[in-house]
Amino acid sequence: MLIGVTTYKLHQYKELLDLTKRCLASIGSQKTSFPFFIVVSDQRTDSKTLEKLKEFNVEVLHEELDCVSRSWNLLCEKGFKENQYCLILNNDIELNDGVLEPLPNFAKNNPRSIITSTEGFDFSAFLISKNIYDAVGPFDENLKGGALEDWDYVERMQEKNISILRCPTFNVQHKRTSTKNHVQANSEIIKLQEESKIYYRKKWGDGKHKLP
Repeated sequence: MLIGVTTYKLHQYKELLDLTKRCLASIGSQKTSFPFFIVVSDQRTDSKTLEKLKEFNVEVLHEELDCVSRSWNLLCEKGFKENQYCLILNNDIELNDGVLEPLPNFAKNNPRSIITSTEGFDFSAFLISKNIYDAVGPFDENLKGGALEDWDYVERMQEKNISILRCPTFNVQHKRTSTKNHVQANSEIIKLQEESKIYYRKKWGDGKHKLP
């Protein structure tokens, strides 16, 4: 199983770097009967800071973008080459002890659902299967700046009769919106989010969907 962690501008914010290290440590401490590997999908962190993550035995994918969908797609594309499941986490998530082992069986018993944690937002910690990703398709990379990529995917999931399901044993600690709290005042991010909102409204504005 691939376990992916998304990161953004860690060199600018010590809190985000510290949270990422705690996230990676919590993954590495999991005991499972199946193999897993950790991949960090990063955007806009400098190379010196990314080197600090290598101690956690991770592979790092890096791009100079502002697109969460792109990070999620990179993780899925890499993971589904040889695996049926990808677990994708925000870097402000810490896994509780023992939560990883039951996840694959829970997902197998619920093949029409993306599996999420009992704490936090649905797409802050989610297990997605290759079958669901193939059915729904990639995350929409026209949505940038950390805006509405999860809304869009939920709409597309519903079209395929695919749901979101919380796993009762998937317990995590979530320091919510940590990255957003640091970057939400950035004028470039605000511009991207506004453009994404316009795009989203054009895509789903037929009167049948929830619009931002």
